[in-house]
Amino acid sequence: LFSNVDVEEDLADCSYMITQTVTNERALNVGLVQTLRETVEGERVECEAASAGVPGMILSRVSPHACILLSWSALGDDPDRMVQALIEQMIAFSGIDNPLDKGQHLQLNREIAWRLRRHPLFYDAP
Repeated sequence: LFSNVDVEEDLADCSYMITQTVTNERALNVGLVQTLRETVEGERVECEAASAGVPGMILSRVSPHACILLSWSALGDDPDRMVQALIEQMIAFSGIDNPLDKGQHLQLNREIAWRLRRHPLFYDAP
């Protein structure tokens, strides 16, 4: 679909296209793209990952905002960092407070894992 995604311009469209191919109405979809770019302080930069949607939102069949995108060019050489980026985006998407400053990597601990497991996003789906 998309190989290079601009977070501000393409993320919602990309997320909506992914939701059209999934049959689970409550799925948080994950996509892998070649590159992700965003604007930070007026400068175009590559980012590792992004999530579409408002933190803490409940998933809906008609929502185009239910995905996390990961950048292959930023993460493809480091599978451990890719998993870490995915966890960080799931935490952000779920609206769970991140006690760290932007740019610091969040460590999954028992408290955050407990809160994630009890989030409606992770309830068993039919």
